[in-house]
Amino acid sequence: MRNFIKVAKHVYYGVFFFSCRCPSPPRKVPVMEKLMIRSNPRPIGAGGFGSIFAASFARDGPDHEECLVVKVQKARPGSFALAERNVLLALRDSPMFPYLVAAFVDEQNFTYIVMERVCGRDLAAVIREDHAGGRRMDEATARHFMVQVVSAVLYMHRCAIVHRDLKSENVMVSRDDGRVVIVDFGLARKLSEFELFNGIPPYEKGTQVLGTPGFQAPELLAYKSHGLAVDLWGVGNVMTEMFFGPNETLFGKRDPNDESLHEPAMRRLSGIAAGRHCVDFLSSCLAVNPSERLTIEEAACLPFLGSPQPVSALPPPVAPLKTEKELAEQRLQ
Repeated sequence: MRNFIKVAKHVYYGVFFFSCRCPSPPRKVPVMEKLMIRSNPRPIGAGGFGSIFAASFARDGPDHEECLVVKVQKARPGSFALAERNVLLALRDSPMFPYLVAAFVDEQNFTYIVMERVCGRDLAAVIREDHAGGRRMDEATARHFMVQVVSAVLYMHRCAIVHRDLKSENVMVSRDDGRVVIVDFGLARKLSEFELFNGIPPYEKGTQVLGTPGFQAPELLAYKSHGLAVDLWGVGNVMTEMFFGPNETLFGKRDPNDESLHEPAMRRLSGIAAGRHCVDFLSSCLAVNPSERLTIEEAACLPFLGSPQPVSALPPPVAPLKTEKELAEQRLQ
């Protein structure tokens, strides 16, 4: 699936900025031609963070399955697009995330992020199929997926990266080998040393809350500082979807900070037809107070996941990101 990686060694990782939803990209994109990407990519989605296209390399022929995803945005001042580029670049050494091929701004001020396309289906589709006819996903299947999701989140957190929008729709299951791949890093962020210890400063009240309604961590909804613990809430949401159904979380779209909801939520959690270790895992992830949630390292060692690899056996974090000056010097070599 990653045969195109060798080509990526010669591409330009340009600086670009945040964007909103945009129209179709220009027909001719010189940088894409240099990357040998076929023109007129096929649109496969759009949203507040840009338009998504499936593409392939020109050398593969017109009938070859698209192996690339191109995310196109209209450039505007801000930082989200640059953050997404930096996050994907930091995660390039792991197969648990889409491989970043290129990132650049064209002459018409459109930003492009070119990455590996994970051919398969999202975990939400798997859950939907398992819940057809009133059934639900069994505990063994849930464990199979959660071991991989937790391993991916553990890798992210060891790289000081927080995703901030974990849900089953952002977990892809590869058709080729069944591996789990975390996608959609539009809200992700690489934390500074200060943010690792003190959290990301709260956003101004009244601004749009980061994340998907029904999946947002309590601290985000309360406009408090937040950090890696946000992703533990996301891990818990993914697992509750497995038992309750796609887009079904413990609190739904109600605010978890409402204390009157806590007791009914805990009863609902205890009513899951699963073993004690499974319920303990969920409770550890879905603590409303982020300081009471386990770290991802601690969650990875809980009995529910069986015998997970020790943290030391996981891939080490990647090397520090290179500066634009270092990248420019590298391209000249």
